[in-house]
Amino acid sequence: MNQKIFYDAYHQGQSQHKVTEMLQKERRSVISNMFKDLPGDKRKHVLIVGCGLGEDAETVGMSTVAIDISEIAIMKARQSYPRHTYLVADGESMPFVDNCFGAVVCSEVIEHVQDPPRMVMESYRVLGPNGVLLMTTPNWKSFYGIARWIGELILKRPLTSAEQPIDHWYSKDLLEKLLRQHFTVLQWRGIWFFPPIGLGHKTLPISIMLPLFRLLMPIEWLLQRKLAGYAHLVAVACIKEKAV
Repeated sequence: MNQKIFYDAYHQGQSQHKVTEMLQKERRSVISNMFKDLPGDKRKHVLIVGCGLGEDAETVGMSTVAIDISEIAIMKARQSYPRHTYLVADGESMPFVDNCFGAVVCSEVIEHVQDPPRMVMESYRVLGPNGVLLMTTPNWKSFYGIARWIGELILKRPLTSAEQPIDHWYSKDLLEKLLRQHFTVLQWRGIWFFPPIGLGHKTLPISIMLPLFRLLMPIEWLLQRKLAGYAHLVAVACIKEKAV
């Protein structure tokens, strides 16, 4: 299926499981904290690639430029968070001049594009000197990765999140290999060390799992720095030119 058609339909009727909402809230919290660690000049001109319904643009706490291939997502994001500038555009071919942003945030996007190296190169191109790329993506070396691998082995077919047309997960090592030709890593974070609780409507009771996960969040926060390479999502901040 065409990517744009899929995501237009996806954002028309998007609803999230309560545990997924909790996971996404934690993902945005980590992005916000990593973003606050950036130098002040890098936080002035920010591009959000694959902005979805606009939550990631709002997460950085200031006016941004945000793009997505879905017209529906852009329309809804503009209605919900109007202070940002929105464009329907592809992260693999961005409609911006070279060296025009201080930071690019690309969260849960790189795994869904046809040509990941091209998106990395486009991020490099639009970033100014010492510009920072902040990226997150699902991780094979996690409980979720193991569950997906077992599911694909049993069903003998690829499994993707929400039946997305492209869903190529990474690991910390694979993501660093993709980035290191053009960027130098500043820091890693892991997001969500809890195991999956089921698929679709077949999940463990929310009334039990949500309070349990909330109770265990201090352990999650501790592991985010200690074992970033084994979380469900890996997050990386990297600089366009080698750090001095």
